[in-house]
Amino acid sequence: MNKQLTLVQRDMLLNKIEEQINNKKHYIIQKRNELNKKNNLNEFLENIAKDYNNFYYYILNEKQQQYKALEMLKDYLEDLMKTEGFLDNQLIIAKNDQKNIISEMKKIKNEINRLIENEKTDNEIKIDNNLINDKEINEN
Repeated sequence: MNKQLTLVQRDMLLNKIEEQINNKKHYIIQKRNELNKKNNLNEFLENIAKDYNNFYYYILNEKQQQYKALEMLKDYLEDLMKTEGFLDNQLIIAKNDQKNIISEMKKIKNEINRLIENEKTDNEIKIDNNLINDKEINEN
């Protein structure tokens, strides 16, 4: 059974093939355009994510600096109480100030811990263990 196509049938088949090729080309171009749009959107979202990460690390750094400053203030006040021979009312005021500083240090430590706990990326945030020392805070 040797089936030969007539010239008309062959032309119709070639037209169908050409139409399918054109449809595929159009489909590929359409998908390429969609991918380009998504890529642009992803780049935009990546920039936003970078901005959020930068802000996150800025806040974390600020909290750590606040904690260090309060720790220095607490230590300075402690040294003053030991060396200056305060009067009773001055000593009471100094101890009250020290309690307030320690209370503020605990708040900041909790904020730092919350920030760290909320971190979802694969990067680990390394906090100096000397910066946050539960034993030192709880002793005072």
